[in-house]
Order: sequence, then structure tokens, then C-alpha cells
Amino acid sequence: MPRAGSHALMKAILAAVLLTAALAGCLDGDPDGDDGSSGTGGEPTGPQRPTMPEDPMPEGAGHDHTDPETHKFLWNYAFSARDPLLQNQASIAGVHALDLQDGYLFGAVYGSHSASVDGGLVIWDLTDPARPVETGRWTVPGAVGGDRSLEATQDADFAVLATESVDCLGHINPTAVSVYLIDTSDKSLPVVADVISTAGPSAGSPDRIAPSLGEHSVAVHRIAGQDYAFIFGKIFEIARGEGAGAALVDTGARINTGHDIYVRDTPWGDVWALSANGGGGLQVYDVTDPTAPREITAWDLPERQALASEGIRYYFHTADVAFFDDEILIVVSSEDWEDHTSPMWILDATSLDGSAEGDLTWIGTWENPGGHTALGTSFSLHNPRFSHDGVLSISSYHGGLWQMDFRDPSFRADPAEVAYAVYAEGEQTAVQDPVHQTVESRLCGLGLTLDAPTYMDVEVGEDGTLYLADVYMGLYTFTPTAEHPVFGEA
Repeated sequence: MPRAGSHALMKAILAAVLLTAALAGCLDGDPDGDDGSSGTGGEPTGPQRPTMPEDPMPEGAGHDHTDPETHKFLWNYAFSARDPLLQNQASIAGVHALDLQDGYLFGAVYGSHSASVDGGLVIWDLTDPARPVETGRWTVPGAVGGDRSLEATQDADFAVLATESVDCLGHINPTAVSVYLIDTSDKSLPVVADVISTAGPSAGSPDRIAPSLGEHSVAVHRIAGQDYAFIFGKIFEIARGEGAGAALVDTGARINTGHDIYVRDTPWGDVWALSANGGGGLQVYDVTDPTAPREITAWDLPERQALASEGIRYYFHTADVAFFDDEILIVVSSEDWEDHTSPMWILDATSLDGSAEGDLTWIGTWENPGGHTALGTSFSLHNPRFSHDGVLSISSYHGGLWQMDFRDPSFRADPAEVAYAVYAEGEQTAVQDPVHQTVESRLCGLGLTLDAPTYMDVEVGEDGTLYLADVYMGLYTFTPTAEHPVFGEA
């Protein structure tokens, strides 16, 4: 069974095995020198691993993590645009969650200061995928907290935005509202349709909803023609209404979560919710009937307690799934802030193919190739996202964006890195909000700095264009180069 921290060792062993095999082939006395591993003209067949040009995560004496000019690392992507929103020398931008639906990109924004009116929801038109155009904005007072706190309906007509009363980045929500259902049918003028607050009820369920002090994450998904919002484990129907207006209607159904939930369709017609539970492992639910979810499998690090006793603690942040013809893979990212590398675990979920229940088998672990430790979240992993039949893009705070190819069976347990973006543009904000700093230091003590870049989330367009949420500097857009092994020119 692979252990966290074994990525580099596994690659070294693999390289030694391949070298030994190559030497054996040269000495086998084959008069044609053909061992069956080459195609026409002696060219190797099968998938090839691209060679990474350099380590894009510099650190050490003399390196300034906050200086954009020293962070211009791009491999198989080119910088296209940055929307700084209202970021400047005195204010951060605060983009922390993204969702791409029906040609529009939705972004959740913390707000630049504890007393501000620039946080909330931003909408970009992606008619030109390489240059998003801001078309609408809806703001709330204060620096609202949350994490994966926004998703939209697939027709882009509604968005659900959740907030926390306080979070580990030091943001404080000064209002009584924790969830907003926003009508975004007019992209230039988003309006609130319903809310959930500390007082409890929404318009859709005045007698059912308990008071909410804050919600960490949101997933929105269409199931059997109806939109549902999974609000930190509580399942709501998004009722569009006829004359009465749209509302969040509590189904009464619940699934367990400690952090993030992704909801995904399976090829055989079921719907899964993947719930990462921080220090409590991973759970997968069948939510084909959203009113009656049922757990179909779960997984946790078998050595979690032993590692914790050694001072190595992992925090399950987000899980996603990819369905292949011959295999099902689930990946789970760890959010870390201690002196160890931040891993992503790779699980074989093939036993769940069309089945009611099954087991997950740990088959691999990925870590940044340079072996950099989390460094107070600076080099921690964050949100993974599968797209394009098995290409994974994962945001990694100051570690940037990493992209990996899982599509070939030989890459499933040890994915091939195909691209990265660790890139900052413009001038970083000079001073962190002292209120945010004080709250963060007392609440979580992560020692956050204004690193440039600091990517919290990623979305991927149909053509491979990357949209990255920088929590300090705004929205970045990168386009694939001609050399990109997946999205480049043929």
C-alpha cells in the first residue's frame, strides 16, 4: 500500500526498473535491435510523460513569496488576462470559488476588508473564452467567509452563495444571512430571491429550517430535471415558483460532511455526492433520489492515528471522480499547514460500477514533484477538478495550478504532469486587513501572507482554457499553448 510522501520514491524506483529493462533489451542479442517497444522508424509507442522544464515553486533565503515579478512560471499555458476586480495596493480582490455554467463564469468574492461592500457574486461572460468580460455584480457588506461557497444551476439562471460567520482566513460576516439564492437570469442585474439566516426560515420552508450560523460549502446539481442545492450537507430543492418567486425548499434530507461536497452524474444514470470530511475521511452517497440519500462507500487513511501521533495530520478537503471505460477513480486532496508535503490520494472505485455498494482501494499518491512542504498552506493542495475524460486540474494556493493526465491506464496510479501555472501579474496588495489578520491568528493560526499568486479554485473551459481564482489578486485566465499534450494543436 502506498504511503503519503512516497511519490518521489515511486518514480525513482520506476526509473531504475525501466533503465534495467532497457539495458537488458540492448544485451539480448536481437540482431535487429527490435524488442517490440518501438513503432515505425524506432519511435516509442504508447503514452509519453512530458518532461517538466523546472520546479515552479521557489523558496528559501532571499525569495519573496509576495513579489509577482518572481513568479512567472508557465508550462504549456500562456497568460491571457487578469481581472483585478477592485484589487489595489490597499485592497485585496478575494475571489475564492468559481463555477462555469452555460457560457458564464460565476465567482464568489470574500470582500477586501472587514468593513466593505465589494464582496459577494461576480459574473463573467465567456463569449471570448480567453478574455472574460464582467457583466454583473451583486455585493454584500463585510468580508463574508466560506470556501467552496458558490455554484450555479446548469442554465446559469440561479446561483447559491453561502457564507460563514467567521473563517480561517479571518473573514467576518456582519449580517444575519448565511445563504443567498440569487436570480441571475439577467446577468447584468443579479437579485436575491431567497435567503437563509440566523432567524431560520427561507421563503420556501418557513416551518422546517433551523437557524443557520454559517455554511462552509455549496454544490448545485440538476437531478431528474429538478435543481437541488447541497448546502453543507443539507439538501434543498431550488423551486423556481410561478408568480410567488424562487425559493430554497428544504427536503429534510441530510448527508454528512466536514468540508466540501461535489455532486456528479455516473454513466449508468445514478448521481453521487462525494463528501470530504476534514479529519473524518471520505464518504460517497447515492443521491439519485435527493430526498433519500444513502451512503455507498467510505474511506479513510488506514494510518491516520499513527501519523497524527507523529505530528503529521492530514485534512480531507475535496474529492472528485473520473469514469473511464475500464475503471473508476476518485481523488481526495489534503489541505495542509504543517511541515510536510500536501498529498492527493488516488482511489480505485471500480467496484462501485453500477453496484449499490463497494469498496475503495488506495492505489497511489500524488504530491508536488519538488517535494515542498505545505509551509502554512502556501504550498498546500486545495480544489481538484476532473474534466475532459480524465484530465485533472488542481489549485494549490501559492503552489499555483497543476494539471495531470489520468486518461491512459498506465497513468492511473501515477498521473503524468502535463502543465502548470504559478503566475502573478500586477502589484500585490501592500497591507493585509489588520482585522482579518487578528481573527485568523487567533482562530486558526495559519500564518497567512499575501503570496502572489494564491490560487483557491479552478475552472476549465471546453478548449482547455483555465480560470483561476486568486484570493488576493482577482481572476486569472490562461490559454493552452500549441505544445500542450492534451489541448494543443494536433
